[in-house]
Amino acid sequence: MESESKMYSEEEVRDVLENIKSMVLLEGGYIEFLGMDAEGIVRLKIQGACETCPSASVELKRDIERMLCEQIPEIQKIIAV
Repeated sequence: MESESKMYSEEEVRDVLENIKSMVLLEGGYIEFLGMDAEGIVRLKIQGACETCPSASVELKRDIERMLCEQIPEIQKIIAV
């Protein structure tokens, strides 16, 4: 039996990320969309405002993942590269 979950488009992901990106840029951070797959995994390049603080990028990834998944529930996780 086929799954009935709604597929999301790259355009939907990019639109949500654009809204998030503006907030991240205001805080001095950076995100770049690198791709996604059919399993709900989105790849992003993420940099927090403090380049020397590894926890800043971890917290930023967590916040981006939360906001993105709220808007597009089909997303399973974010991979930061």
